[in-house]
Amino acid sequence: MKRTKTGLVILIAVAFAAAGCTSGGPSQGDPGTASPPPPSDPAMPAVSNPKNLDAVADPCQLLTSEQLNQLGTGGEPSHRPSPWGQDTCTWDNRVLRVKLSPSTTMDHGLKSALRSVRKEAPDEQVDGYPMVTTQPLSTSCGIYVSATPQDTFVVDVDATESDRPEHRDTCAVAKRVASMVLSNLPAKN
Repeated sequence: MKRTKTGLVILIAVAFAAAGCTSGGPSQGDPGTASPPPPSDPAMPAVSNPKNLDAVADPCQLLTSEQLNQLGTGGEPSHRPSPWGQDTCTWDNRVLRVKLSPSTTMDHGLKSALRSVRKEAPDEQVDGYPMVTTQPLSTSCGIYVSATPQDTFVVDVDATESDRPEHRDTCAVAKRVASMVLSNLPAKN
């Protein structure tokens, strides 16, 4: 009889363990329990009002002639392919050079920019859009801005030849350019 009771106790314990009822609460393997969503990738931050970079095929159309005048640059823009194969646009009036490089084909978000500056996540914003400064030098500055978690654009500003006070802080100029670009882009649906 003692052997039968011991067997019965073991059988009941095994049945409870197999059913996942040993703790009285949901177990980790319980399919009825919702697990929290995985953390988002900090290199591809959420963007509350995504912009459609693909809507503007020519990057020279990302700024208006009026905006270029406000910045103190302009002239005939030049096109060159970016390292990732997309078209870029550069305005250079020998006072201020502004280069825009959209990135909509790689789906990397800010990963390469963050890697180049050894940061984990963007630490700045332009008009609510995540941004990374990659080249803050005394006469030039480069920034990456997320228009969507996957799509970014790069703004490079060089004011080496400028003696204008408004061009002294080239990163402020780059942020101003980015703000103008964002204002010209349609929303992404």
